[in-house]
Amino acid sequence: MRKSQFIFVLMLSTAFTTMARADGTSSYENCATAVGASNCVQIGTSGTYYALSGDEGNQTMTIYGTKGSESTAATVPNKAFSGKSMSTFPGGVTSLKTSGNVDIGPGAFIKATGLKSIDLTGVQTIGMDAFQGATGLTSIDLTGVQTIESAAFSGATGLTSVDLTGVQTIKAYAFEGATKLTSVDLTGVQTIGTQAFKGATGLTSIVISDSLLDSNGNILGYTQRNGVYTGINPYAFNGSGLNTIYCPAGMTCGNSFEGLSGTPKVIPYSIENGQIKAGGKTYASLNDLASGNYIPKRIYTIDEAEKVSKKTGNTFKLRYK
Repeated sequence: MRKSQFIFVLMLSTAFTTMARADGTSSYENCATAVGASNCVQIGTSGTYYALSGDEGNQTMTIYGTKGSESTAATVPNKAFSGKSMSTFPGGVTSLKTSGNVDIGPGAFIKATGLKSIDLTGVQTIGMDAFQGATGLTSIDLTGVQTIESAAFSGATGLTSVDLTGVQTIKAYAFEGATKLTSVDLTGVQTIGTQAFKGATGLTSIVISDSLLDSNGNILGYTQRNGVYTGINPYAFNGSGLNTIYCPAGMTCGNSFEGLSGTPKVIPYSIENGQIKAGGKTYASLNDLASGNYIPKRIYTIDEAEKVSKKTGNTFKLRYK
């Protein structure tokens, strides 16, 4: 991964940004309250501000939006930090997070290759091509994000995990070419567009919930009603490595996906006392099921087993390795 040299914010302000001013926006107020007005940088001419923290070469960019009580989000403008080999992106920034109501505009962070992680908790919309070519990204938290626009993470070849909890719409080519992504939890998702995971060759399993099933227990087909799409496009996983679908117990999760090397096997899962049971293993959450992070069975020593068996009346089987 390439590391950009540190560039002073003051230099950036003359070429792209304007230092924050008391313009009365709640975005400015949020930033000034959190880190002090002198540390806030306006993004272009928008009413959105950011501040940097951390050590040189390993900094976090926090983008401040409108107050949580306000319905209108501040927006990182289209292509705000893209172009000219990222000369407008502060050097040394490796992580990105937001505070308040923020939307990410189209192409805002194209080829931000220095980014390793992003936490966009609370962001409602991630614009088209927003992080296209951000090859350094390994993990992203999108908890609360509602819409991921087309090609938002296309070419994010380093991405290994993504939390999609709460995401409703994943549009076309959103994760195209995310070759290291191994599994996704689609519980809560209502729409997945064409080629959304095209070429995600490492993606082997998905977790389906009731939100993507019809009354017969089959995965919803891709349909349009009054301009609104629902269901999974048959080419959503074209060229991916998908071979396993985790499906709610009692449902079939039948569907015909195009462009796969074979027919995925369906493994039922159930929720018992807050834990997930699937394939003879126990998981703490559906997200853990998606990532394969199961809870291992307790291993007892012989002395421990004897004590527990006497106390509880349980019988233990000894297994030698």
